Amino acid sequence: MLSINAGPFALAISHLLLLGALITATWVEARL
Repeated sequence: MLSINAGPFALAISHLLLLGALITATWVEARL
């Protein structure tokens, strides 16, 4: 298990990665 301090950090990073993937997919589709 992650420590209490690492938990929110890991969650925020995973959310940012997911958001980045969605933005990238939308941008690529818009350019095509």
